[in-house]
Amino acid sequence: MSNSEHLSSTTTALSLYSILQALLRAVRRWLRSKRSNSSILFKKVTFREMLTGILLMIPSTATVMLTYYGVSVPLTELGGDIIQKGQALAFAITIGVFSWLGWFYLFGMIYRLRGKRLGASLAAAVFYVLSIAAIDAPFNMLALGGGSAVQMTLTDTTMFYEDQKSAVFARATMAQRLVPAIQAQAERFRRLEEGEIKHGTYSGSPGPGKVSSGFGQVASLLDTTLTELKSGIAASQQLQSRISAASSQLKRATFTQGPIRPRVEAVSNAADQMDDLLGRLSQLDYAVSIEATLTSLKAIFPAPTTASSAFEKNQNAQLGIIAEMAKPVAEALQSAATQLRAVDEPELKRVRPQDAMTAIRTKWKPLFPQWLAAVFIDIAPGALLIILITAFREVEARKGDENDDDQVSST
Repeated sequence: MSNSEHLSSTTTALSLYSILQALLRAVRRWLRSKRSNSSILFKKVTFREMLTGILLMIPSTATVMLTYYGVSVPLTELGGDIIQKGQALAFAITIGVFSWLGWFYLFGMIYRLRGKRLGASLAAAVFYVLSIAAIDAPFNMLALGGGSAVQMTLTDTTMFYEDQKSAVFARATMAQRLVPAIQAQAERFRRLEEGEIKHGTYSGSPGPGKVSSGFGQVASLLDTTLTELKSGIAASQQLQSRISAASSQLKRATFTQGPIRPRVEAVSNAADQMDDLLGRLSQLDYAVSIEATLTSLKAIFPAPTTASSAFEKNQNAQLGIIAEMAKPVAEALQSAATQLRAVDEPELKRVRPQDAMTAIRTKWKPLFPQWLAAVFIDIAPGALLIILITAFREVEARKGDENDDDQVSST
């Protein structure tokens, strides 16, 4: 065989070997792509992207329903007509569509972006999602916890007036307990007066005089106080019976299960009655009568003047004794007045059930789980989006590693 023929056959063999090697490398790359981690992960990412975009229609539908109910609550309280309810439905559908479109755009495109474009898209996404949540969350909350919030304000109203009722009843009970003691002291001083007039028990000279007059003045002051207390207690008892009836109405409307709106009206009407009755009852201030008696007791026995005779000197001495006898009575009355003042007086202020929109804000602490759910509905897909972006970046990183391995194997 000539040299040229040998060289030609060698060249042909090398070419066939190179082609075969290239084919083997191509087959290996194809097989590797079939079973590569990046390919498997990419398929999972794209599948979940598609599935999430479809399933997001479910929370968007829930958003429409909750938003419609939340918007309808104030309209119902104001007696909204069919046109306004149609507007509420249109608003709810608009919010639901915007919510779904926002997540549809984000799950479909944002994870494929990089650099400044990704930053700008994320900033727009955060603004968009938070805007939807700020608009929609209160209406979701009205649907999830509006009734519970109003019920809490019903309970607060009832408990406030129950405390007021307890305070005024305690004052009346305390004043009623004073009646027997004051009556006994009044009768005591009245008997001392009669004994002085008939027998001259203290002055030694029967008949009217300074001593009998002193006993009589103390008895008259106590009788006057007793009359005022009894009159106030009688009026208080009449008012108390009406207050008890209004309080029962408050409790019945608050704690009976049923539609919230009629119960709010019943509680408000009963609270109006309570305000009127408590205002009347607050005018019956027993401590004022007792303090007036104390002032008069101090003025009954002025400082003694110089006596011109032994009889007058004796009378002055007896008046001093009467003043000493009246001191324990005055101290007891002072203690009673102090105790009456110590009892909390009713606060003359209006407390009423709140509307649902106000109640969900003032009662946000006990309703925090509902608030969390109301906000979560609008922003929860954001966490899934972050997972999707992270997974896609992992796909790209693995593809890069596999390409580097291919380059090494090809060389």
